[in-house]
Order: sequence, then structure tokens, then C-alpha cells
Amino acid sequence: MSGNNNQNSFDFGDDATIDGDVIGGDSNVITFNHTEILQISVEKITSRELITTSPYKGLKPFDSRDKELFFGRDNFITTLVNELEQTNLILLLGASGSGKSSMVRAGLIPWLEKKHGTGFTNLIFTPDAEPFESFYASLLSAGFKQAEVEIAWEGKAETLIKVVNNLKKLNEFWFIFVDQFEELFTISDKNKGREFINGLIKLSKAKLPKVKIIGTMRADFFEKLSDFPQLVKATQKHRPMIVEMQPKELRDAIEQPAAYHGMVFEAGLVDKIIAGVQGQAGYLSLLQYTLNLLWQEEKKTGNIKNRILSSKTYQKLGGVRGALQQHVDNIYQNFSPSEQQGTQRIFLKLVGIGENAEAGIEWKPVRRRAQLSEFGDDERDVLLKLVNYSLLVSNADISATGSKRKSDSTIEITHEILLTCWDKLNKWIKENRQVIALRNRLYEDVKRWQDNHKPEDELWTGSKLEQALELRKDENFERVLGGFNPDANKFIDASVGVRDRQLRRARRNAAIGFTLATLASVASVLFFIQQQETQKQSIISITQTSETHLLLNNQLDAMVEAIRAKKQLDNVWIGKDGVSLRVLGSLGQTVHHNQKGLKERLRLRGRDVIFSPNGKLLATIDENIVRIWNAQTGEELSTLQGHEDSVNRVVFSPDGKRVATASGDTTARVWDADTREVLQTLQGHESGVISVVFSPDGKRVATGSNDKTARVWDADTGEVLQILQGHKSMVISVVFSPDGKRVATASGDTRARMWDADTGDELQIFQGHEFRVNSLVFSPDGKRVATTPSFARARLWDADTGEVLQILPGNVLGVTSLVFSPDGKRVATTPSFLSNDRTARLWDADTGEMLQILPRHEDSVRNVVFSPDGQRVATTASFARARVWDTATRDELQILQGHEDSVRNVVFSPDGQRVATTASFARARVWDTATRDELQILQGHED
Repeated sequence: MSGNNNQNSFDFGDDATIDGDVIGGDSNVITFNHTEILQISVEKITSRELITTSPYKGLKPFDSRDKELFFGRDNFITTLVNELEQTNLILLLGASGSGKSSMVRAGLIPWLEKKHGTGFTNLIFTPDAEPFESFYASLLSAGFKQAEVEIAWEGKAETLIKVVNNLKKLNEFWFIFVDQFEELFTISDKNKGREFINGLIKLSKAKLPKVKIIGTMRADFFEKLSDFPQLVKATQKHRPMIVEMQPKELRDAIEQPAAYHGMVFEAGLVDKIIAGVQGQAGYLSLLQYTLNLLWQEEKKTGNIKNRILSSKTYQKLGGVRGALQQHVDNIYQNFSPSEQQGTQRIFLKLVGIGENAEAGIEWKPVRRRAQLSEFGDDERDVLLKLVNYSLLVSNADISATGSKRKSDSTIEITHEILLTCWDKLNKWIKENRQVIALRNRLYEDVKRWQDNHKPEDELWTGSKLEQALELRKDENFERVLGGFNPDANKFIDASVGVRDRQLRRARRNAAIGFTLATLASVASVLFFIQQQETQKQSIISITQTSETHLLLNNQLDAMVEAIRAKKQLDNVWIGKDGVSLRVLGSLGQTVHHNQKGLKERLRLRGRDVIFSPNGKLLATIDENIVRIWNAQTGEELSTLQGHEDSVNRVVFSPDGKRVATASGDTTARVWDADTREVLQTLQGHESGVISVVFSPDGKRVATGSNDKTARVWDADTGEVLQILQGHKSMVISVVFSPDGKRVATASGDTRARMWDADTGDELQIFQGHEFRVNSLVFSPDGKRVATTPSFARARLWDADTGEVLQILPGNVLGVTSLVFSPDGKRVATTPSFLSNDRTARLWDADTGEMLQILPRHEDSVRNVVFSPDGQRVATTASFARARVWDTATRDELQILQGHEDSVRNVVFSPDGQRVATTASFARARVWDTATRDELQILQGHED
């Protein structure tokens, strides 16, 4: 519809009107709401009310609110309507930027909504990492109550059918729209994505009345369907491919939105625009972006009053491709140098690249959705500006601060067209594609490692690890791409720790080999010299550690390290003089200081510590070894050795005569605490055992594993009594009820479950958590269960019915620990490490009312425990201190200080007269709770 007085003619009839003007409607095409062709003169258009807001979407997708501005797709929408008459499951395919989502949102949905009226229920969502969680959120958005939609958390193939059967009324029409269906292959958890697809297939096969499903998927992911033959079969005849718009359709999409707002195009301009977009990848997004810029420019200059969108302005913008390029360049150039640097880092964090990029084979950049937490505080201002300029999009208000900011906020590039149409970004990507590919692969492996409870066998080794370490040292990587995020750095550090331990073992073996063999070859000599240099560097490092301890007044630590350095010095035969002077000097200093008075009286080895039921023994974990100590004297009584991997958990039997251990070597073991004899080896798990617990009578043992199962064993014979199957992820915690009749499990699949300990029958599913459940605990009377999920509030449940009794307010980012008081009337919690909350809290277990806030910790509170009489609470914090509080008055009774690093765990002895604490630097200490005196210091790992 150009800016002249001639009417354009179209191949349509004259059987409809809008605003009193003649419009057309093909008898074979359904008439959609306001998508008809205006058949009126320029004079009538320009005499309409002028609406100055832009009718074009830019890079943003259309939705149902934009139905009056969505033109040119009547024929294809008709195709979709006809498809829905024949099937209840459609997979709509198309290239990126072809308008798949807009077609459904602004075309099909408004038509369905108009047809079905108040009985229309619209469920729109993208799968994201947790497709069932996304489906759950869409139900809430549709107006259903939280209690009604809890079933969606079940996360099984039958879940979707159950939801529809439970919630859909007889005459309602349900439309389920899975936008960006390819996320089920790319972003979603692999198992959950498969379950969700199977659920869609089952729902389709059920042929429930008035239930229709459409998924939109990029055509370049079509080959991924080969892994889902049932989905291929179900959509065999119903996978329409959205094609490029014809010139006449493009003209409608360009002219009609302007006409509705009272504007026309200068003669010939529409033809130029159509010629500019045809053949361009992502052409519809480019078109909308260019038209929106054209409109905004005319509005800014005041030309909009002339009612004509001009060719001059269009040329000034640089045409279709140049408009986006020029606009983004202008934004970038107006940034300060530091903001420009931040823009580069931000965009490169939001780019994904195919796996062939590292090998230099053909590759293609794609958008990557990133957590807000991946961006540093120094990037937040630039991030907000880019969102405000509509170059980036977030699922939440990122301008919020502190507790108002959603912990699961995500950021992504508004449209993939930016990756190819902005030359500067395209250049950045090409220059850094191999690094980006490596970084993103690392992030994927980090997430899997965290989800699987951090098993060592998933850490990086070899060249991958060396590349990551080289990148981490590269200042350019830090400057251009912002370095690795904190989780990735922890993963790398853990990988280095495993590598170094393996190297130390290899060097010891090599030293033995060289001692026994003659150095007959030049290669052997060179290797021996290299080994000697490595040994000397290790000795210097140990000596430096000794000197540091001395400066910190930790005399015993200093002496232990100096002696260790002296022992290693005895194995050095080449060029030892310079090292000898350093070592002997350090040893002399420690002896001199200790002659003045040694403050630390007793040091035991061990990482974690627990009391035996009678308080006479202590057990500690040291890698794959467990040690038993006399709790009064610190004397080592026995060493439990035999596990081939690290021990994850150690517990005493109720009578204190046996010890059970859980290990990453896939086994649990039951030991005689006195003789060190292995009484039973519990074999059967297919992956590492994470947790272990005795039943209250000591006759059974329960274990939880990375293999997604829990098992109940006969403690005397080692026989498997029950295999508890049903969880979709690792079983993080397992616990018996106080009467021993039930077993409860907590899992990474966001659920906790209750089982009959005798039969293995599943009694209850505690569902509704949004993230994994880290722990579960019974109340002393066994009538309630408390769960602690990640990134969410703690919950109290009825153990018999599975009903939620209380959701404890506060601690919205989750709780680190939760414990019932001995009488079961109170609950104590500590907040998530992600929270700025530095307090422990006491709650009424019946009402959920907060009773006390225990303040004054200098840093994150890690753990909390009641004394046996319930009158005191002990807490630990990241600031190297533990504290003991009076629960009635909130008074601080003791500050237990002396640890050099974060205090992780705390436990009272059974008589309440002592407290044991553990710290991050592998030390544990035992304290007298009356006098605050340090009774023993227990030392463990070297790293």
C-alpha cells in the first residue's frame, strides 16, 4: 500500500468489512482476527487516527496481544487449523527466524481463543533445563492453584495425562504449546527431556477430547528425532514446514500494521524492502527490526506527522541488513571503553558453538542461555543497558538487587540474527570460537559433575585439563571472555587435586624404580634428574608452608611440615646444598620457638569427625581410610582400611560396637570397631555410595547411591533385603524412621520418598520442590519429615500422608542444614551459602512461626545442632568460628575459635559436655562446652 492515490487490487472477494472499509476474504481461507487485507485508499488510511507507537516488533517475538498487527500468514494458519482437525500432536518445523513461534502465538492462538471462548486453556512454555518444571509454571500462569498442579512435579511419562485428567473440565479446550522444542535435546536434563517427550507421546495416544499439542522446532535439529522413533511415528504426517513468505504475503506484513496506525509507505519503498529481505537468513526478524527502526527514526525527526514512511530514511538506516548492523554499532560506539569491553565479554558468554569448532571443521554459532550468576557485578550495569536496548532478554527483572533478584534468572541474546548480522560480534566469535567451544564444554561437564554429586571420575584429565589451566592463566581470556565462572574454577581445582595426587603416587613409584634399577640410558638419566628437581621444588613448597605456620603462631604445624621437608631431603642426591640450608634453617626456627612453649598439645589426623553413642570413641575420615580414636586421650585405637576410593560417610551402630562406611568404590562396609575386621562388604550398587545409616535396632543398614537407588541390607549377613527404585537421580540422603519401620530417601530428582523398610513398597512421594533435595530428617516421634531443597525453602511434611504441613518462610535460596530439637517441638535451620543471611533460626515445628534469630556470625552460617537436652544450639560459620547459644535467651554462651579456615560441621557428644568441629583445612577439634577449653585437635588431609 504505497503513498499514492491508487488502490491496490488483490485476488480476494468482497464479503467482509472492517471499520466500515471494504476488505477481502478468500472462500478457501479462514478469516482470522484482523489479518484481512485493507482495500482502501491512501486518503482513508491517512485520515484514520494516528497511533505513534511502532506497530513492529523489532527482535521481540509476537504474542497473542499482537494479533491485530500480525499479517501475511493466513494461508499457513489455515494449514495449521486443518492439521489440528486431523491430529492432536503437531511438530512445526522451520529455520531460525522463520516466524514459527509468532505464527502460533499471534495467529493460531487468538483464533482458537475466539472460537472456544472462556473454555479455552492456553499452556505456553519453553522446556529449558527442567521441562516438567516449565510445564508446572505454565499451569500456574493459566490460573491453577499450586496445590492443584503439584502432580506435575512427578516428572514421569504418565504425568501429563494425569495432569489433564485431574484438572481439565469436560467442555474445556486445552492447547499445549511447547515453544523451542529443540531445547528438549539441547538444554533439558537428558533423562527428564526423554521422559517429557514420552509423556507427550502418551498424551497424544490417549486421544483425550479437546486436547491439542503443538511444538515448534528448528529444522536443523530434525536429525535429533532419530533418537525418538515413537515421536517420529506419531508426527509422521503432521510435521508441516514453515516456508518463506511470498512477495504478496510480505507486502501484507509490511503495509498492514502501518495502515492500522494511520501510516503509508512512500511509493516504491515496499518493493525495495522486499527485495532486501528475500534470501536473507532470519529475514523476518531483520524485517521487523528494520521496520521498527524506520518507524522510530521518522518519529524522532517528526516526519511521522507527514503520515509517510520515506525511502530517504530507509536508505539512511542502511537498508534491511545495514539497519541492524548500524544500530547496534551506534549503541556500542556510545559506550565507554570499559562498557565496550564488558559488552564483548557478555555477548561471548551468550554464544554456543557446535562441537566441531575446536577441530576447525564447519561450525555455526547459536544462542546460549546463561544464568545471571555467570556475570560479575562489574558487568551488571552494561547487562541492564543491553536488555533495555532489546539486544538481550531476561526471564526476570535483572535490575532488582539482593533478595528481590531471582536466583534462577537467565540471560540470552534476543535473536540469533545478531550473531551473523552484527559484523563486530561475528568477528569476535570467529576469533575466539575454539576457546568458546572449550569453555562451554567445560560448563556442561561441570553441571553434570555437580548433578551427580561430584564424582572424581567425571573430572577433567590430560590435555583437556591442561588446556583449561592454560586458559585460566591467559590474561586475554580473562579480559575478552571474562574467565571461567566460580563453579568451573572449583571443578578445575578439584581436577588438579586428583591429578596431583596421582602424580605424587607416580613419582613415589618412579623413585623406587630408579633406586632398584641402574641408570643405563641417557633417557633414564634425564628422567631421574627431572624427578630430583621436582622433589626439590616440593621440599621448598613444604618449607614455605612451615614458615607460614610459624608466622601464624601455629608451632606444631610448623614443626610437622619442617620435619616432613627434612625427610624428603634425604631422598635428594643431586644439588641438595641450597635446599638443605633452607630446610635446616626452617627446622631450627621451629625448634627454637617450641622451646619457648608449645601451645598445641595433641594433634590427630582426620577430616570429618563423629562421636560414638556412648561418647567414648571418635571416628574420622582420611581419604579412603577411617580411624577410630579414644575421645578422652586422642589415642588412635584402630585404622579401617580396604576401600579403593574415598569414604563419603561413616556412622556408628547404636551400640557403638560396629562402624559402617560408604565409599565411592560402589561398596559399603560394616566393621568391628575394636578389631578392625570387615564384618560385611555390601556389594551391589552400580555407582558410588553416598550415604549409609544403621537402623535404630542395629540389625539393618540402609545405603544411598549415585546409581539412583537405595538399598536395605541385613547388617549381620550382608544380604540385600530391599532395593528401593524410583528416583530419577542420585540418592543423596537415606534415613530410618525412629521406629525402624520406614526408610526415607532424598534425591537430586527434586523429590523425597518414603518406603516400607520390610517390603520395599513406596509409601509416599514428597514432591513440590523446585530443585534437588539435599537432605531429609525425621522428627523424634517419626510423625513428621523435614526436607531441605536447593534454592528453596525448607518444608515440613506429614510422614503418613505426604501432606505439606509447613513451608518455613525466609531462606528463599535454600537451607544448608536443618535439625529437630530432641523434643521435636522446634526446628533449627541455617541459610544457603548463596544467601547474604548470616543467621541461624529457630522455628516452631507445629506452626512454622519463627521463634529466634541467632545473630552475629561474621560470615555464612554452615551448620547447626541441638545439645542433647535441647537447651543449647551450636552453629558453625565460614569465618573460622563455632558458637554455642542458649536457646531460651538467645545469649551467646561460647565462641569456639582457633580454626584457620571455614568451620563446616559441629556435633555434641551424647552427654552434651563436649563439642567436636571440623574445618576446611582438614582439621577437627574437640572442645569442653563448659570451659571452652580446646581438648584435642584432629588434623586430616593435606589438600
